[in-house]
Amino acid sequence: MSNRTWVCFECRQSVRRTAEYSWDERREEEILCPECRSPCVYLGYMIPLPPRRDVRAWQDLNAQMVQERIEEREASQLRNVRRKHGLEKEIAKLEARAQNPGLEGLIKQLRRRLRDAE
Repeated sequence: MSNRTWVCFECRQSVRRTAEYSWDERREEEILCPECRSPCVYLGYMIPLPPRRDVRAWQDLNAQMVQERIEEREASQLRNVRRKHGLEKEIAKLEARAQNPGLEGLIKQLRRRLRDAE
């Protein structure tokens, strides 16, 4: 078990909770700011927080978190494109081979995975 941190950048408040669950479950859980009751932003584990009075440091932390989310989204999109391209190449390679029932089933399965990836 370890403590995870959520913050409200408006109030410069932090909320720490013990977490034993996966990332997807943390995303679904909504932690509210103890001061303004708006949803907090999940920061993660062992992220150093500036003092509440240091407004500039909180703005920098917010900008850093926004940039990290953008980079993660771009990396995720790139992984998806690469996965789709790999599936397309595998389908083309299999279609070039002599057809048989097992191969047709594999091609259908790969096409399904490609459709689900979109």
